[in-house]
Amino acid sequence: MGIPGLVLSDWGGLNDTLQNLKASTDLKIPGLPVRRGKKLLVAILDGDVDEETHVDPCIRRVLGRSIAIVGAHARKPTTGSSGSTAVNPYYISSPHDPLIAALEKADPGLNIRCEQEIPASRIPPPLGNYLQALKTAGNGLRMDFYAGHELEGDVLGTSYWKDSNIYLMSDGDIPQYLLGKPCCYRLTGTITPNSSDTKRYYRIHVDNIVVPPPIKPYDNTLFDKVSGIRIGLLPSYDEDEILRDAIAAAEETDLVLVITGLDADEEKEGGERRSLSAVADKCKLIQGVAAKTSNVAVVVQSACVVSMPWVDGVGTAVQAYYQGQENGTALADVLVGCYNCSGKLPVTFPRRIEDHGSDEFFPGDAANDVVE
Repeated sequence: MGIPGLVLSDWGGLNDTLQNLKASTDLKIPGLPVRRGKKLLVAILDGDVDEETHVDPCIRRVLGRSIAIVGAHARKPTTGSSGSTAVNPYYISSPHDPLIAALEKADPGLNIRCEQEIPASRIPPPLGNYLQALKTAGNGLRMDFYAGHELEGDVLGTSYWKDSNIYLMSDGDIPQYLLGKPCCYRLTGTITPNSSDTKRYYRIHVDNIVVPPPIKPYDNTLFDKVSGIRIGLLPSYDEDEILRDAIAAAEETDLVLVITGLDADEEKEGGERRSLSAVADKCKLIQGVAAKTSNVAVVVQSACVVSMPWVDGVGTAVQAYYQGQENGTALADVLVGCYNCSGKLPVTFPRRIEDHGSDEFFPGDAANDVVE
């Protein structure tokens, strides 16, 4: 019928077992089950009533099930790692929208609530969508190059960057005639931190000298010539309040879906993770929710192993890895049962760090480059 809610009959309002059910009558007013009960069971066994088409929708509307979605990766997933494997996707499908659409399609009566998330990383992320459009080159930052270190004279080259994590390492990133010479640049742009208040904006102005890192050339790499800049923005938040809201959601809903994991600041080329443990506040969030209900499904986005001290307290754990630009759509298809990828883990995930065979030897003597 397309009407939200359930349909309840009045006293004596049901005169037929099959037709009222097919017309979406969900519940008969309390009393003897004259038209339902055994008659309905016989109709199902005889094939006159289809459970999936007629009975299941009634059950869903009567139960009025609810689900809470929490975790920073629900809206801002990690699509891939950093360094040599990093790519800039044309768009990103976050789990939030495709998952809600898939859940509502599977169960139109489902009550879905989404809680504010603790940011995925302690490092302020690049400006990204906060950047306003440039007059000449779309959203992003403008970089004007000057000879010398004084930011004076003519602009000798200009480049445009869609985000604020900038590495000057590829051909053309620095004007050809400034390569190997003292040079500097001025970076300008405009950001709108609050999407609901587009009239409030801030101008960015950074003057920087191009100074490659103080390392000697090695083999045929370019790292002795690479320089860059990163500008990040992290809105303020109340971690305790976010945790309280997530725990309240666990008490008030039938299922909690936690979407969490690592990101390119924690798993990156050129540096090791300090531990196999996930960030402490993420474990705290999962454990706090699991303390209120066992109906918790945890999705972990990471490239490698993370310890799971909370795994025995949740109903389901899904290792999603980094799924690229379509990660939201793919994850939604798996979680609602459209696809069963039947994946087998290629590595062992320890419940505790102590369960890992290398724990007693880690980290060795890193200062002297000695591993036990």
